[in-house]
Amino acid sequence: MQALPRFVALAGIDCWRKRLAELAKWQDRSPIYDEYLQERHGIELAYRDVAAHRTQTGRVIWPPSDIANIKLYNMALSANEIHARLSASGKRNLVSSIRKALNSEFGFGPFAFEMQIAIHLMRRGFDVTCHDMEEGGGFDFLAIKDGLELEVECKHISGDVGRRIHRRRLLQLGELLFPQVDAVLDQLEGGIWVDVILADRLTGTVEDHRTIVSGIVAVVRRDNEVDNQICQITARRRAYNPGHSVFGNPQRVTTDDIAQFFEVPRDFFNSNILVLLRPSRAVACINIKCEQGDIVLEKIGRRMAEDANRQFTKQRPAMLCAHLSDLKREHLSEIYGDGAGGPFRHTIEDVMARRPWLHTVAVTATGSMVLEQERVVGGRVMLGLQDGSMLTRNMQHPNANDVRLYGLFA
Repeated sequence: MQALPRFVALAGIDCWRKRLAELAKWQDRSPIYDEYLQERHGIELAYRDVAAHRTQTGRVIWPPSDIANIKLYNMALSANEIHARLSASGKRNLVSSIRKALNSEFGFGPFAFEMQIAIHLMRRGFDVTCHDMEEGGGFDFLAIKDGLELEVECKHISGDVGRRIHRRRLLQLGELLFPQVDAVLDQLEGGIWVDVILADRLTGTVEDHRTIVSGIVAVVRRDNEVDNQICQITARRRAYNPGHSVFGNPQRVTTDDIAQFFEVPRDFFNSNILVLLRPSRAVACINIKCEQGDIVLEKIGRRMAEDANRQFTKQRPAMLCAHLSDLKREHLSEIYGDGAGGPFRHTIEDVMARRPWLHTVAVTATGSMVLEQERVVGGRVMLGLQDGSMLTRNMQHPNANDVRLYGLFA
């Protein structure tokens, strides 16, 4: 697996070491960040593990042991393939993109998505030119097949878009909150459900977080309410039930168990909830909401519309590919809908109706991925990732039924 060292060398090993040192600091701060870091920076963390394995054994991890390894190898192979096709200036722009990813809050998510789409189109028989990297702007790829030219733009949309409570800020609040509530749990028996309703979005200021935490601790200690300029906090308690699963092994407690114990709908766990467990004694759930509702679909639709207006030339058929970060495939299926369609499908159709140059909108979310091996241009063996996608085709487009565009994501 020589592709990985070649890919790492593009940006330089020092950039990778600096990134891994930064991630290690976050991991050392609190275990509350572990899942978040794995989701946002799983590729970098996979490289850390592969590098450590190579130091110990002289070999990389092969075959890939998990999804993170697959994503890392797939990105390395794809980027190397793209790099070999680029001009000198295009190569510099690709290296710049790698270094940008190593400094981004979202890690390699956007870069890996672009590479995945480019290789996917190649495997579907398109001749792909990296327009953005070669020209320094505009749409990402020009895909040509049998004389048909298709403009392709890739967007990696954060799960925080349109949300009043951003996940990283929620975890920073949890980092401050957990030690204090954890100490109080030693004095409790049973369960407590705490509702925290924010007057406005959750800020990142330490002062606001301390105010919220002190209010939560006061409510947990004394069965009362707190109401201040930042939030309103109430609580309800459940008696200790030694036979209930929430008081068993914390590693086996599910969100369904907690929802059943506190008698809240399962969908409630799409909210921002922090959970602390004390085996055989207590469980505390802190449910943080904003008085003003989220506008996720509206914001995603607006982001798509802006990109469709700004990135494409409007002279060729265009395809907008969007990956919704932090959203599971089953959630995408739910909001996209079947038959007449759900709210998200209507959002996409509205974007298309106002932008006749759009031929296809492809939306993906995190789902089950399948590793493939296939020979592509130049006889190179490439890894492929099959992921769930929702396609919406503009049936009013002149090329709506063009057979050259069939099977784009089949």
